[in-house]
Amino acid sequence: MSVYITDNDALQKMGEVEGEYFARQQGDYLGRGLREYTFVGALVSFARSMSEAAHTQDAEEAEFIMDSCGFGTIYGDGGVNRYYVRREGRLAFSRFHSSEEAQDRARKAGFDVE
Repeated sequence: MSVYITDNDALQKMGEVEGEYFARQQGDYLGRGLREYTFVGALVSFARSMSEAAHTQDAEEAEFIMDSCGFGTIYGDGGVNRYYVRREGRLAFSRFHSSEEAQDRARKAGFDVE
């Protein structure tokens, strides 16, 4: 069971891993005009890349766009935990930026831990 950035409950599932402060933190970042490393920033980046690839007439160029675009990194509460947006929109929880306990919570919420 994977979680995708386009899932209606993706942000809620991240909150299950990160705790109640996470949603406020994301809103605070956006309120200060910061999108980098946020859920919204990653979602916009993913949607833009998908749109560019879909509107390209050249299949090789579309593949290049999808292969070369970084779809975003989302920082968890305090920037300790990290989520990576994979090519297909899947959110992967980083095992290199988290504790065992956080990895267990991530798996329970449905995230792939990589």
